Amino acid sequence: MRSLKTLLLLSTWNLCYIAACHDLKVQKQLTPSIKSCEDAQPQGVGVGFDLTPSYGVAAISYLNGSIVTVAKVDGNPAYQELMGRLSLLSSEHISPPYTNYGDQQDDRSRQLVRRARKVVGLPASEDVGVLSTMLKSLKKSVEDYLGENICTATTTLVHLRALYEEDIVDAFDFSGLKYCRLPHQYDWHLLYETSSAYAGYGLGLCSNYTDRPACEHEQQDAAWEDVMAVSYTRSALTVTFSQLKSAHYLYEGHLEDFGLGSDARHQNPNEEYYWEMVRRLLLKMIVTNQYHPRPTRVLLLGESAQDPRFAQVLDAVLRSVMEDLPIVLRDEAENVAAMGVAEMAKRAPWPPDNWKRCSFSVI
Repeated sequence: MRSLKTLLLLSTWNLCYIAACHDLKVQKQLTPSIKSCEDAQPQGVGVGFDLTPSYGVAAISYLNGSIVTVAKVDGNPAYQELMGRLSLLSSEHISPPYTNYGDQQDDRSRQLVRRARKVVGLPASEDVGVLSTMLKSLKKSVEDYLGENICTATTTLVHLRALYEEDIVDAFDFSGLKYCRLPHQYDWHLLYETSSAYAGYGLGLCSNYTDRPACEHEQQDAAWEDVMAVSYTRSALTVTFSQLKSAHYLYEGHLEDFGLGSDARHQNPNEEYYWEMVRRLLLKMIVTNQYHPRPTRVLLLGESAQDPRFAQVLDAVLRSVMEDLPIVLRDEAENVAAMGVAEMAKRAPWPPDNWKRCSFSVI
């Protein structure tokens, strides 16, 4: 079977090469994947996924304001290995959108392989296949909950240096979903957990999203806030130091250690050594940003964020460097990012003639 797929890949190589030579503008390739299912589709609920280092969460936001967490899906070993690998500097590579013609040419061969794989019905890459396995599970959970199929959704994810939008778009396509790109005002093309958790905690969103002019003024007039987001899952500890004007305006630095997930606390001869390493990573993020204002809020995320010992270590770190302690938000830490991105997805179609459609009707 493997040799047959290889043969098919080779047989389509020339076809893909001719097409690529004619037009290798990946923005055009991505456009169909980001459109809504149907132009006539009315606004309805928003579906959002959170791809954490160790698990995925699906949530639904309804027009009446309620948000429901539908499912948590633990990542398989391949998923957890992928997330750890994508945090490494060695995993970085050129990726669209390109900033210059040279990068586009240098990435040509990789794009040819991706296109050839898709022609024969394979995921664009093995990594895309791993991501799509998680997305398919989350999609099925939502469909089972609603009792109907869904065609579009969006996702938030941990900030990893080598996880690119093309992989997310292709993973959604291979999962049978259209990817909804949410409007935002920062350089990255992906929505990171700091933004969605900020929204999930009830912050950074306008009061009336159906009134676009008023919503824009409200968000433009909002003050910048310095926020520290800490995600503590079974497989990783990640820390971001961010400035947010709203959930759609984010600038952040990030650190992560896939050797400091909660599962690793018992893998040391002395557990105190583990907690000392956790303390150092938390402190490093604050010290690295010593010339920036101290955070006024700390957002906790992840399945292990409610751990009492972790809370003690975090509190001690904050007290060691800050006189005025920030507000620490920890409720629904496991699901808050998914809840936030579902709410943002529900709001995104307004006004329908301008924004990408990210919701669907539920009767």
